[in-house]
Amino acid sequence: MNIVLKLSKLCNLRCSYCYEYDQLANPARMPLSGLAQFFESLATWLDSQQLRVGLEVALHGGEPLLLPPDYLRAVVDLQRRALGGAGHQVRNTIQSNLFRVRDDMLACLQELDIGLGVSIDVHGEARVDARGRCAEPAVDRNLRRLLDSGLAERITMGGISVLHAGNVEQSVATYHYFAELGLNYRILPIFAMEAPGPRMTPLMLSAEQIVDAFRAVMHARLVTEVPSIRVEPLDEYLQTAGLKRRNQPRPPSSQQLPWSLIVDTQGDAYLHADAYSPGGRLGNVFTQPFGELMASSAYAQALAAQRQRLQVCTRCTWEAYCTRLPVAEALHSERMTNDYGEAVCAIAQPFLSTLDEWMRQAA
Repeated sequence: MNIVLKLSKLCNLRCSYCYEYDQLANPARMPLSGLAQFFESLATWLDSQQLRVGLEVALHGGEPLLLPPDYLRAVVDLQRRALGGAGHQVRNTIQSNLFRVRDDMLACLQELDIGLGVSIDVHGEARVDARGRCAEPAVDRNLRRLLDSGLAERITMGGISVLHAGNVEQSVATYHYFAELGLNYRILPIFAMEAPGPRMTPLMLSAEQIVDAFRAVMHARLVTEVPSIRVEPLDEYLQTAGLKRRNQPRPPSSQQLPWSLIVDTQGDAYLHADAYSPGGRLGNVFTQPFGELMASSAYAQALAAQRQRLQVCTRCTWEAYCTRLPVAEALHSERMTNDYGEAVCAIAQPFLSTLDEWMRQAA
């Protein structure tokens, strides 16, 4: 189960595509009392379900590295007391823009064994500071300094690169950047936004552009001479294609837990697919028992909507092998339909077909 905690929206960048854009000057933080309630309540509910689970907790923002180290220590201590004490394995990561690097915070990450995810697009100028200056050169310098310091050998590090209209033509160059650094990364495309507004419109991609970029990056991985790195979601798709070639259906996932839970700064909780949508709020984990959210009509409705979306998978030859997450967890703005209003899998399916054809040719 993945849990995303929006510790604070405060940020020192103003990236054009940021969905928190209007909140980036807000210094409010998650209250420690609310976090204690959430962690304890979650542990109680998991125990009532006789579940012992692995939890992936993303400490998110805003820019979490702007927070005081002692606040971060308190968050992790509350978490470990409630969840670690109940026998659950918890892995924490911080997602940072790495625009400013503080040695005390880096020491704190190492002390608490918190992984670091670095957001850097490498190309394009969508990531800017409060004065509108491109942030990429500063992030590149900081990232290289951390890698040269050996930090990646002491904590888990990875990258996220947003794919948009301003850098889609440099997708292979971006891959080579991460490959030369030996840093695994995730490609996060921007696409299919409904009425995105003037700030976002110039960055939008079509499904075809995204699939073409995925193909180009995968091809570059096949011919590159530098050491291999993981590139998500491409590696997940490659696993799916391999399972189909071997006729090994993917084991069904557990239905007892949501795949991902987003907790906003004030405690409102959403499934990933319904994040911040008006009808997607499940409740408030700072004031309500976690079991109350799981038993709520809002959660039941969210699951019913997810099952309805997944009907498109029942008609797909990849269903038994795919995670189905590209459809199940697609945000409202990412859900694509055909001319008849039927849901379509416009990225995963054509890219998987490409991988299948490449495997067939190589056999």
